[in-house]
Amino acid sequence: MYGYYKKTLVRLLNDLKKIQRNPDDLHWEIYQFQNDLIRTIIRIEKKIRKNKEMIAGLKESISIDFEQQRRYSKHIASLRKKNEDYKDIISFLKLMGDGIAFLYIDRFDIKPLAFKQGSGFVSGKTGLEMEKKVLRGAYESGKIAILNDVTNSLRYGDITIPDVIPIAIEVKTGKKRNKRVIRQADKHKKVMDYLINDRVDGLYHEETMERHCCHSNPKNNIDEINQVIDKAYENGYNFTKIEEGLYYCAIVSDNCSVTNVLDEVTIKSPIVFFLNGEKYDVLAYYPLTLAITDPEHIFDFYSGKLVIIVFVDFEVIKERMKDFGVNAEFGIDHEITIVDINSEIKALSVGGHYTGRIGFEFQSLSWFIDDLQHTINRLTGKSGGSNYE
Repeated sequence: MYGYYKKTLVRLLNDLKKIQRNPDDLHWEIYQFQNDLIRTIIRIEKKIRKNKEMIAGLKESISIDFEQQRRYSKHIASLRKKNEDYKDIISFLKLMGDGIAFLYIDRFDIKPLAFKQGSGFVSGKTGLEMEKKVLRGAYESGKIAILNDVTNSLRYGDITIPDVIPIAIEVKTGKKRNKRVIRQADKHKKVMDYLINDRVDGLYHEETMERHCCHSNPKNNIDEINQVIDKAYENGYNFTKIEEGLYYCAIVSDNCSVTNVLDEVTIKSPIVFFLNGEKYDVLAYYPLTLAITDPEHIFDFYSGKLVIIVFVDFEVIKERMKDFGVNAEFGIDHEITIVDINSEIKALSVGGHYTGRIGFEFQSLSWFIDDLQHTINRLTGKSGGSNYE
């Protein structure tokens, strides 16, 4: 399926890379790129609907004849597999749309906007034409605007305007005020309050959420991962130590077995981020469509030819934290618990989403540990460090 769409997908990736290189100078190109995405998504959604209709028809006409049941069941399974492939391609297209979002909106502001149920199919959506008119109007007035339906990560409102904080706009064509609309409006208000005030009650759960800035701008190893990928295309695979306790691995699967490479990895206490396994999940991380430089390499990653794995040696984290005077424990969902802090603060839990940035955003492990230490300092009053999101 990916092979059939390769020309279109690589063309769109090249358009995104052009915008990434000149984010301040390609105003109308950004608008046109979103239009190209929405048209491609709608075309694929129509194929999914057609396949669903065919599946329904086959189910209705199936008889008690065993041979016919076997043929029809095989055909139905084939159509379902096609639809799953189509959905993956739509996710890939929306990850390109995420590229626009992350170019113009701070990644830590995008995170709270992502964790909400998606809106479903774009085609057939009642207010789509109005949303497209509002989008065009924004560009005609000189603003950058993002149609949320071409992204995975912007899920509040219909259009987002990047600003000091992102402004999520609801485009309504009717006047209905049912319970669902009221709930959406309440949730929308809460997430906007969170972005403005860095504090909110009951957004995702009953507890109060509060966020603080990092101790310094996060350091990411984007150049390093691209160098590792380039070398993998020369040698079949590349396994490189980036920092003490941090390793990047890229494998070009046509030339090398993942199993053979992993057999060579010797790390005391490995934390493994297998990026291919979660490539379509909504994680609100800096998208690989921006992080990976070469459009062909991006295509290969999503089509399955390129494998990327990040390894962290947890012993390095433990030793650094032990030298700092506390103990670190690792959990099954990538969360880290810092214990034995002092008599008042028994433990500090670092969520798996934050730890995941080491893998999925190629974040510096040394910077990550420094940020933990600054956080402990801030909480214990030892110095003026700051907490993370």
